[in-house]
Amino acid sequence: PRGGGGGGAGAGGGGPAGARGRAPLPPLADRTLDAVSGGQRQLALLAQALFRRPSVLLLDEPTAALDLRHQLVVLETVRAAAERDGISVAIAIHDLTLAARFADRVVCLSGGRVEVAGSPAQVFSHALLSSIYGVEAEISHNAAGTPMIAPIRAL
Repeated sequence: PRGGGGGGAGAGGGGPAGARGRAPLPPLADRTLDAVSGGQRQLALLAQALFRRPSVLLLDEPTAALDLRHQLVVLETVRAAAERDGISVAIAIHDLTLAARFADRVVCLSGGRVEVAGSPAQVFSHALLSSIYGVEAEISHNAAGTPMIAPIRAL
């Protein structure tokens, strides 16, 4: 179900200006996709997807090839759009700390099957990181209680 979104013109509404107001694109708005970097292309494709105001958004590694700042911009933009427009979002992502920070629920797969699902705090444990990812990792928590995963070594 969608939350209080709404279409039409106005702030955040339809048209290119609305898309630029809702997505991380201002410096790219007047360039063609073949004239931008791979990371910039990702931002442009995300803006196009959000402009359509979908009820469901599926993203596969949306932060791949992006620098740290743009990784945060992308995920903050997606999170804000989900909250503002009632979009259900599913993201495939390998950065567990980003998953923990931006996801309400995390699903961990192994061998194509769901191994565990729940809140990031419920899901990310030393045992899970060892059994599913084959790593020893340090798990700390930021001030908000969000898990932060730092791999130490492969097992």
